[in-house]
Amino acid sequence: MNINLLPREEYLRHIDKQAIIKKALAILLNIVAVIVICYITFIGVLKTQQSKLGKLQQTHQEYNDLKKEISAIQGEIDRIDLENQMLITFFTQNLFWSDKLTQFAKIIPDEVWLESLDISADKTRKDLSSLKLKGNLFALSSSDGPIVILNEFIKSLKNSNEFFKDFRDVTLIDMTVGSFESRQVIKFNIELPVKENM
Repeated sequence: MNINLLPREEYLRHIDKQAIIKKALAILLNIVAVIVICYITFIGVLKTQQSKLGKLQQTHQEYNDLKKEISAIQGEIDRIDLENQMLITFFTQNLFWSDKLTQFAKIIPDEVWLESLDISADKTRKDLSSLKLKGNLFALSSSDGPIVILNEFIKSLKNSNEFFKDFRDVTLIDMTVGSFESRQVIKFNIELPVKENM
């Protein structure tokens, strides 16, 4: 049994304070509940977005891998196409390259060292091809300079009737001058396009 010793006005004021505190606590609890719900919802949305981002990253990686595979396949297609063009060129030309190389061996001077000798098909005309020479010219004992020797070599290619009869021209594509053991060295690229209807 509770006995109230406070005056009536004080007692009512005390009851009002408790009611206000209870209401404030209820409001505070509601706010906390809303914050907790919002936080849980945010965490859920964040996890969903992270999952979507992970899937997008995986898709992007798969796209890049597929792109690399396509690029590799395209490179292989280009290589096969080039080989096919070369075969078409060889089978459609009445030109025996073994004979040409034998004749070329008689023309090439001692000062010329070949790095590569290629027979390549024309990109626009599959029935045409070119002989491409890449090498170095190093004056060994001649008193003539490398440029003079290179000019003489090009003239020899043109003046050899047996060798040159199947070519349209001799073109010096590029030339760079360097040195080796205090001697002048020339790196060169020469192209000899084959005549049409060979």
